Amino acid sequence: MSINCITVGVIPFELSPDDKFRVDFDISAWLDTVTIASVTWTAIDEFGTDATATVLTALSCTFTDTVLKPSILGGVSNRSYTVKMKMTASDASIKNFYIKWSCREVAS
Repeated sequence: MSINCITVGVIPFELSPDDKFRVDFDISAWLDTVTIASVTWTAIDEFGTDATATVLTALSCTFTDTVLKPSILGGVSNRSYTVKMKMTASDASIKNFYIKWSCREVAS
């Protein structure tokens, strides 16, 4: 599944533990004339514990000149998560972008 943050106006949202998806987060409106040079991907849970390995597929997190593309896993049921995308631009400025969600076991 892929989610385009331009067309999705509602964040936070809920995922089940086995969900896997990529977000295409176009940040060109915040970049002006610069481009994305690098991104550091991290995640924490609602308790402030590092959850990077739990909810990010690090090797699949990518970016283009203007789009952040985290690859996200649902996480542990009944926990909330925040992914931080620390973006360094071509002019060496740094901006942070966040995605938040709650993981809930889906009743069958």
